[in-house]
Amino acid sequence: WGAVPAANGIREFLNAMKAATGVPCRAINGSVTGSTIAFLSDEGPTGGLGLYYAQMAAAGITDADMCIFHQGEGNANTTPATSESAYKTAVSDLHTKICAHFGRTKAQFPFVQAGLTTFGGSAGADTDATWSTIRTAQFHAAQEQPNVYFSHSNMDGVRTDSYHLDAASQGRAGK
Repeated sequence: WGAVPAANGIREFLNAMKAATGVPCRAINGSVTGSTIAFLSDEGPTGGLGLYYAQMAAAGITDADMCIFHQGEGNANTTPATSESAYKTAVSDLHTKICAHFGRTKAQFPFVQAGLTTFGGSAGADTDATWSTIRTAQFHAAQEQPNVYFSHSNMDGVRTDSYHLDAASQGRAGK
């Protein structure tokens, strides 16, 4: 595995997973800031899943054991606003697509959502009810859907701009 992850949080997480399991871990970062879950669920060649699968193939990765999904701001900032019900349905659909790609059932493939941050200060980011709606949808999806989990690990984040956490916050999120 070539490149060192640029963000400290993912490095912290991978090191913790290796220490806990004794198994080396890899991560694919397909970040597209501000993307909606619909884009990230697209399996076409220019859609989020299509791009992730292409990255995996280029790296010789043919399988995965779980998904950690950190998204929500793209839906929190849409007009009209994304409803809790629509977001939970999209989470279920995304989980289904990833499981199908790897030949697994939802029971065999954990889907962990990193919740949207709760810090305020920037216009459009956590300053309105839509961010709260998406956070609530993420939390309820974990309560209601099989093998879907919610991580609150970045709830005390410090932003460097409207979306991105600073290095110390990424480290805490990774732990």
